[in-house]
Amino acid sequence: MKKTLCFISVVFAFALLSCTETVEDKIRKEFKIYVHQNFDDPESLKEILSITLSDTVSAKETAEELMCILAQCDSATTNLQDLRDSLLNVVIETCKRPRALSEFRRDRHLQGLMLKFADLVNEEIKYISSAEHMELKSDRKDLDESLSKLESDSIIFFTYKIRTRIENHGELSIKEYYARIYKNDSTVILDNNGISSYPPQLSDAFKCVDMYVEGVKKKWSLYKQSIDNSKEILRDVYLKVGID
Repeated sequence: MKKTLCFISVVFAFALLSCTETVEDKIRKEFKIYVHQNFDDPESLKEILSITLSDTVSAKETAEELMCILAQCDSATTNLQDLRDSLLNVVIETCKRPRALSEFRRDRHLQGLMLKFADLVNEEIKYISSAEHMELKSDRKDLDESLSKLESDSIIFFTYKIRTRIENHGELSIKEYYARIYKNDSTVILDNNGISSYPPQLSDAFKCVDMYVEGVKKKWSLYKQSIDNSKEILRDVYLKVGID
């Protein structure tokens, strides 16, 4: 009796294993449904050559990558600002030296550079107090909060590449499709045009970071103009009067 029960248990276990649907089985089934719904001629699909995992995406990892981009953006801003401040101070100190001051009074080119120097400083001051800059600071605060929430989100999906052999006008060709499997086990089949799409939460995060970086680039531009102007002033002064 015990041997009989043991044999039945083994047979039952093998039956369960044989009935278990693999990821590849699920993708094949979903892809065939996709073919019947989207191909003009479903019979043009001749063969599924392979199904391989090509990418894994999680909200946590995405949020961390975007936070890293923002951190790099902050670092670049700080470095530019520090260099700008350092050069401004050198220019101001240089202007106080008698020989340099005398050269500024008689050299029209240097006078023009100094006028530009003053204009750039005023432009920065205006920008810092502008609604545009205030909005950028507000956007950054909202962005940090959004990424913190995204970091704790459970969104995750796996992308599989489906290599197929398709017949078109009597000729066979290899074409790739993709299956995206989400954590809730839902599956979406995508072609090359759709593979770049992401869930709204992730797409919005990418878009917001891109917009923020574009906004910060204006500040970078002002800093760079000021840096270039200061360098030109110092180069001209040192060439003409040397260093006291």
